[in-house]
Amino acid sequence: ENEFGGPLPSELGRLSSLEVLDLPRSRLSGSLPPLGKLRRLREVYLSGNDLIGTLPPALGDMSSLEILSVSDNALSGSIPPRLGRVGASLR
Repeated sequence: ENEFGGPLPSELGRLSSLEVLDLPRSRLSGSLPPLGKLRRLREVYLSGNDLIGTLPPALGDMSSLEILSVSDNALSGSIPPRLGRVGASLR
């Protein structure tokens, strides 16, 4: 755990070299920022936060995504259909 908190900044989507986003149980809130342009992102760990909204459809276009862990949030809606085709492990 850490002392972060608040929304994930939209600037996160500009970190083109980011490969792992590891912020579980960080008191993060708000919706997921656009991450679809992060072509190197392989692992996303955001479980145990207070995230709301839906999973962005662009996540399904991320061919390098291997792990998406977003359990224990207040996310709603369905999993983007293309996400299953990229072979990501959903948690």
